[in-house]
Amino acid sequence: MNQGTRQRLLGILVLVALASVLLPLLLDFRSGYPVDTGSRIPPPPEIQPQPLPQLETPVPVPEGDNSTAVAAPRQLFQLPDASSENDATDTAAVPEEPGLDDDGLPRGWVLQLGAFQEERNALDLRDRLVAAGHRAFVQRSADGEPIAYRVFVGPKLTRDQLSAAQRELERKFDIKPLVVPFAP
Repeated sequence: MNQGTRQRLLGILVLVALASVLLPLLLDFRSGYPVDTGSRIPPPPEIQPQPLPQLETPVPVPEGDNSTAVAAPRQLFQLPDASSENDATDTAAVPEEPGLDDDGLPRGWVLQLGAFQEERNALDLRDRLVAAGHRAFVQRSADGEPIAYRVFVGPKLTRDQLSAAQRELERKFDIKPLVVPFAP
């Protein structure tokens, strides 16, 4: 046998030996794969339904009228009477009740911290307020000739909710904020 044929036969033997070792490692010749048929889902909880309280009282409808009956809701919360012994303390303790404005949007209040002619100054103050953990925004005023950029914190539904933020801003930033109605 010449040298070239011998090398070819030796190469074939090495490839067959490698294939016999690596093929069983790469291919799985088992007949099937084990499947876990046990469930790991916990049983459903035992929850008893609770009856809902009746919140509406039906309004009587005259028999000749074909309109639908509308239920009047019960008042769930009782506010203290303003005619008590200490009128000033009672009315000051009751927060202003949130409601809707003429457009159907919730009324809100914000703290105005400044009005700037340059937008850069307003954005700098807003960034300092946001870094301190406040919800701050800048609004460009459209009324009048000179353009002003106003910086606000809020909004909140009642003035009382802004009082803690107002005291903190006065202390941290040495600014006297104004409480103004929120106008989106």
